[in-house]
Amino acid sequence: MSREWRFLQMLKRSGRGHESGGTENIPAGACALLCPTCPQPGINLPRDNSWQDAPPNERYLYSLFLAIDANFKMKRKQVSSEDADPGLNQGAAFFSDVAPYMAHVQEHWGLEQEVSLDIASYDAWLTMITEKYINMDYMLLKSLSPSPYANLIDIIISYDIACQWSKNLWFRVAKYRPELQDAAKLPSRRRYVFLIPKFHLPAHIERCNIDYSFDLTPNVGRTDGEAPERGWANANPLASSTREMGPGSRRDTIDDHFNDWNHKKSAWANHYSKK
Repeated sequence: MSREWRFLQMLKRSGRGHESGGTENIPAGACALLCPTCPQPGINLPRDNSWQDAPPNERYLYSLFLAIDANFKMKRKQVSSEDADPGLNQGAAFFSDVAPYMAHVQEHWGLEQEVSLDIASYDAWLTMITEKYINMDYMLLKSLSPSPYANLIDIIISYDIACQWSKNLWFRVAKYRPELQDAAKLPSRRRYVFLIPKFHLPAHIERCNIDYSFDLTPNVGRTDGEAPERGWANANPLASSTREMGPGSRRDTIDDHFNDWNHKKSAWANHYSKK
């Protein structure tokens, strides 16, 4: 009952009460509350697209900052199944639809990924060999399209192991399905910058501290790239409950809490901007 109530509230709050074809036709991610301060063409950017031709010294105003991370504390126990416990929204919020995601993982599981000892700390190295690049690739590309961010030009991406993950990213993308390749290519002038979060960077070798430093990269302000860590601190108390849930219950519960987190951030955005 509580899952149904949360699901109906999510549909109501995202304006999906009159969705043509019912809830099964809700676009991917349409029920996720997005950050109001991030650039969104057609929403908070000039509708004439003049921002696309901004001079170099103003491009930072229209840059999208993305931070990638994995949370191993919120792993789920191997209980129940998709058949016994399917999710209610099927990719309408923060989690991607399970079927295409699993198809991607199964198709590319054997794709070779380099393992390097360039990272000095054991914890960072352990993280590198337990996070499959193909999973992170999929999450990045699905977050860019279809979405309000699809036509943005400058994308700044931070990741604990960006130095390794980004090396052969485009080689891997070339092997993926067309819709994922298109997400990476649009628009044709898109520029990617890969950086390492500030707290994690000192554990890397000297070359990484130069090439992937926020402090040495122009037009990124005082961004630290550690936003996911602060989010995990808020979400981790859920783990004691969600680890025992079936796959669908877990996704629906986390979707609800993530929307609540984003709502609180949105409500306080004006307060933060004054600091």
